[in-house]
Amino acid sequence: MMYNIIEIKEAIGISYAETLNLYKEFIEEYKDIENYTDTIAAFKIGSAAMLMGNSSLWKKLNGDTSAVKGNIMVASLPNKNQFVRSYALAINSNSKNQEAAIRFLDFMNGKEQQRRLSRDTSLIPIIRELYDDEMILDANPHVKGIKQSVQNSSSFATVSINGENLKKLEEALIKFFNNEETSMNTGKIFEDLMQ
Repeated sequence: MMYNIIEIKEAIGISYAETLNLYKEFIEEYKDIENYTDTIAAFKIGSAAMLMGNSSLWKKLNGDTSAVKGNIMVASLPNKNQFVRSYALAINSNSKNQEAAIRFLDFMNGKEQQRRLSRDTSLIPIIRELYDDEMILDANPHVKGIKQSVQNSSSFATVSINGENLKKLEEALIKFFNNEETSMNTGKIFEDLMQ
């Protein structure tokens, strides 16, 4: 949730207080939906007009069982410091098969495998030249929007929230969402801790 609040604030260019109010309004609208899967299901049957998600939803929403197949539009948030989401692979340092793991990582990050993953699963490619690949663009129209916004993107790694600050932010959010604190005061805590 913390990164969603930061992302919305940066994308729209509003204050933390305004972002918190917007986020709270969004939560209120969907509070009866129990989980992420239910949120997607509500959108797929047409009981929600908008769904904020990531690129992996594209295939789900255009699958054969989707009632909204062919009737949806994907849009990136405005080009202001958006976070770039992608998949991650790593090697466990305790692995007894590190050489095989390195070969697997090389394979998964190779151009052909990246092309296949991007085309078949909606994952965002990590090789920049694949953003110009017509097969990927045809299969994933949202990649065009990502390509346009990637110049102004920052990664989650550039947002540093240490343990102590994270705890303070979580406590502030709990008070805000329980109506024990105003958006102005909670926004001020965000401003102070995110500098």
